[in-house]
Amino acid sequence: MAMVEVGGRITKTYPLEMWRNGICLAFGAGELFWGVFIKLLPLKWFQCINFNEKPMTEEEQDKSVIGKMKGGSSYKFKNKMEN
Repeated sequence: MAMVEVGGRITKTYPLEMWRNGICLAFGAGELFWGVFIKLLPLKWFQCINFNEKPMTEEEQDKSVIGKMKGGSSYKFKNKMEN
């Protein structure tokens, strides 16, 4: 908050009114209380959720969004050259 209020030209910000600062602080405090609440919940309530954490096959990696973005990567070229 001090950076916004005092920064001015350096941070390219303008000071907020007090009621807007209050809203921002309320949201921040709400997140802290929510985090404490979640930490206090018993772990056994979440044991029914099972994450299947097996490594992806090469075919699944190619079909994934990140795999499509890495289409021009030299990693695949190196693997093909080694095999």
